[in-house]
Amino acid sequence: MRLNCLSCGYTIDMDNAYGDYDGQIKCVICKAVLNIKTEEGELKSTTVAKAGQLNSEKSIFSRA
Repeated sequence: MRLNCLSCGYTIDMDNAYGDYDGQIKCVICKAVLNIKTEEGELKSTTVAKAGQLNSEKSIFSRA
């Protein structure tokens, strides 16, 4: 599965671990944090996280 960073447009490759996921990922290029939701391997929603929505650094996955 792939998605484009909403901040810089970089293509983020996501593995099968994100088949059913509701959380945050971080763009490795611009460091923007995205809220994503996937179901059955399909991207359902993506938004840029606002400052008050950021989870702890340990829970944000960086993907290249």
